[in-house]
Amino acid sequence: MHTPGPWEADVALDGAFSIYAKGPQFGGGQAILCSRAPWKHLAEESEANARLIAAAPDLVSALTALSHEMAGTLTAFQMAMREAVGNTNYNILVDRVDRANAALSKAGSE
Repeated sequence: MHTPGPWEADVALDGAFSIYAKGPQFGGGQAILCSRAPWKHLAEESEANARLIAAAPDLVSALTALSHEMAGTLTAFQMAMREAVGNTNYNILVDRVDRANAALSKAGSE
């Protein structure tokens, strides 16, 4: 299991960054989860990467909730949904739920 969120990003103008978590488990302080040395020529990309990493716990939580809800809905209302959106669109929804579950599995979540 990963360090509980929220995670935050501290990004410097030169592309260096640190990702850290705050919480009571750190005695009121913070824990640096990862950091990157300056990379000036890719500072903008580095900042985007830092923000994506910092958002990871929130993304996992939201995707997990959505995936479980959609899987249950697709199963419970399969016939009605196939009639409402058509077989092709229904299969696209099922594929997207499967892709979400694969991404969560890759991240080590359930």
